Amino acid sequence: MTRKKQNLELYVGIFALFSFAVIIWMSLEVNRNATIAGKTRTYYADFDSVTGLVPKIPVEVSGIIAGYVDEIELVDNHARISVVMDDDVTVYENAALLIRDRGVLGDRYVVLLPGSEKHPVVKDGGFITHTQSMSDFEKLTQNLAETATILRELVQSDNPEGALGQTIVNLRNVTGKIDEMVADNKETINRIMDNVDSLTHQIDQISKENRKQIHAMINSFSEVASSLRALMRDGGDIDQAAYSLRETMETVNEIADKLKRGEGTIGRLLHDDQTVDSLNESLDGINQTLGLFRRVELKFRYRGEFLTSSSEFQNQFGIFAYVAPDKYFLFEFVDAPVGETNVIDTIIESGGTSTTTRSIQTDSSLTITFMMAKRIHDASLRVGLIRSHGGAGLDWYFFKDRFVLSGEMFNLSRPNDNPMIRVYGTARLFNHFLVTGGIDDLMSDNGRRSPFIGLGLSFTDNDFKALLPALRGGI
Repeated sequence: MTRKKQNLELYVGIFALFSFAVIIWMSLEVNRNATIAGKTRTYYADFDSVTGLVPKIPVEVSGIIAGYVDEIELVDNHARISVVMDDDVTVYENAALLIRDRGVLGDRYVVLLPGSEKHPVVKDGGFITHTQSMSDFEKLTQNLAETATILRELVQSDNPEGALGQTIVNLRNVTGKIDEMVADNKETINRIMDNVDSLTHQIDQISKENRKQIHAMINSFSEVASSLRALMRDGGDIDQAAYSLRETMETVNEIADKLKRGEGTIGRLLHDDQTVDSLNESLDGINQTLGLFRRVELKFRYRGEFLTSSSEFQNQFGIFAYVAPDKYFLFEFVDAPVGETNVIDTIIESGGTSTTTRSIQTDSSLTITFMMAKRIHDASLRVGLIRSHGGAGLDWYFFKDRFVLSGEMFNLSRPNDNPMIRVYGTARLFNHFLVTGGIDDLMSDNGRRSPFIGLGLSFTDNDFKALLPALRGGI
């Protein structure tokens, strides 16, 4: 094994061990100051169930992280949790703690409703008595289960309850009585059917014998209809038609009034508060669940970096899709001076001997970065494609995310060279301007190491939405 390959394996091993150590440290970190800075207050609350809840899960107030779950323990057959909140959050006696689901990834968090100023303040170490264990998704599941149970009882039960169940029982009783009546009067019904058959036969005979008279009668009706049409066309009296229409509308109004008063089967169904409330809760749960898919925040970033060793620029345009405050996807196009590396072996035969020459060529074609990232406290780990090669990255945040120190390793099997390693820092100025600097291809053995500096811009989808009214006003 050559010394160069030994160095390559050593660097890869050191980077992998360092990454795993950082992940383990961040997963086991229990320092309160890592989550909430300054003074804090601790409150306790009892829940019927805390399934899926673990320590260090954030506690949000009005959508902003203002605390976290400290401890979870079993006390008197109830789950008791302690939450550590920022000292700026004032908690009143009518405050409530709610367990919620975040996004489609299944993460749970706790929502604190601080209460109103009309009630006394809960002191440090006090209890929050109002709690809710079931998340929106669990409520939807329970409502659907209750609906399925009601339907199963309607289908299987001999005496289903409720307005709809009573209607089904009445229909079953009516059909049973009809069956009994038909069985008890089978001979009478057969005799009636024979009479009907005889009557239709006689009517058929009469129609054949009096065909001319029937035609004359139809012609008379046709003449009467023509006279009525002429009367209406010439502005004749149509009071009779209006009277008939008025009678029809009065009948419709009577039916509507009965429904409004809850009379009849349909009226009772429309006025059954329990059925209406269950349906409304189910629809609300479905709307809230579907709304989770629309809570994706987009962030757009451009960086232009000047490589000092080669006096060339590389451009990077990326899109961040935040599916949760601590999870995001990164899709980025990179136009770098050094892109894909191609190895070309040429075999030359001369005098019965073969000689192989190898040439390494690089191009500056457009490459793609696609990564998944998970943030834990003040650091985030990224894995996926970096410039069209598999790799990983680590970001460390300082000064409320205004400065980020980043490291990336990719293209581990680069021919005749070490893996590509980038170490750089990014400072955010005035919310939208970026200043970056670092070293590109830090471990290269072929003289590709290059310090760089750069500038960039960063915007979110909310920034673009805020610009729309101004753009409309300028048109």
